[in-house]
Amino acid sequence: MILDIPLDQPETHRYEERADQIELVVVVVALASVSIVVVVVVVVVVVVVVVVVVVVVVVVVVFVVVVVR
Repeated sequence: MILDIPLDQPETHRYEERADQIELVVVVVALASVSIVVVVVVVVVVVVVVVVVVVVVVVVVVFVVVVVR
């Protein structure tokens, strides 16, 4: 017995819409993960730069104080 199943069933459209929604969620989560990683890397770089600048300033101040005295 051959079943004549039309391809235009509402259930098929619902499954396709659901698949599109799931794909959109996956893309959004992936982009959010990437943006979180980028923010963390930027924060780490800024902290390292600030620490290096503070260390250089302290070394220069100590050198100037020692040389002036």
